[in-house]
Amino acid sequence: MMGIVRELNEAARAQRIRRRVSELVRSLMSYKSLHKLDLPDLEKVKEVERLQAEIIEDLRGRIDVERCDARCVILKSGELLGREKLDGYCRRAQSLLGLEPSGCSPEDLAGLMETTSIDPDKTGGVLLVVQGLLRGLSEELKRQGYSWSGISHRCPVCGLESETMVRKGDGYYMVCHMCFFTWLVSRGIPVCPRCGSTVPLEVGIFTDKSRRIGLGFCSRCGYSWRILLDQYMSVPDHAAPLIALGAERFRPAMEKALEKGLEEWG
Repeated sequence: MMGIVRELNEAARAQRIRRRVSELVRSLMSYKSLHKLDLPDLEKVKEVERLQAEIIEDLRGRIDVERCDARCVILKSGELLGREKLDGYCRRAQSLLGLEPSGCSPEDLAGLMETTSIDPDKTGGVLLVVQGLLRGLSEELKRQGYSWSGISHRCPVCGLESETMVRKGDGYYMVCHMCFFTWLVSRGIPVCPRCGSTVPLEVGIFTDKSRRIGLGFCSRCGYSWRILLDQYMSVPDHAAPLIALGAERFRPAMEKALEKGLEEWG
């Protein structure tokens, strides 16, 4: 009986991993006209997502979200995953990026999170493992029904800044670029996620006629962010920041308009 249960659990785990990978690839291909990213090696994209999905599944149900925050998850990663498995994930991630395979310790991962001078040519793969761990925390919070709302461009889970907003129904949500946690910023109209300005003359969106994607800007605090404006887009949270990069094509128009505005005020 225990063997049957184990097999069923493994089958469910594999299905969830396949779903995450397929959702990312489907979204990137479906909305290629919006993000306009070159995807020369789609297989590598799949492998990176598969690796992180495996980490998420390994952490499923094992994180005490009442007592453990982002730093705690990183420091306890050896205990949560097993030191051998953690080391294997680091080596595998480095290899995926064409880097020299190297292991890592929880202390190494924590140090990577705290430094501002990360060399992607040396530790880019290890950073993928950190992201996988933080995604595991984010997924566990969502699975247990945790949510957060408020004016902030910093992720309430891992503390990193986000520049991606998505519209879901009448709500405007920020999506973390690292752990992909989402939080509600406003309803009805988009507001600046950094300072909370709602004044139409201060908050604007640069977009095209389709109004599916845009670049937001707040003249009060100078913050800009990307927005997926089409509420009917079927985009999973872990694909939203990549697709939203397509809004960068509006930046020249935004900078030109702001420069013109400053000249008029000057």
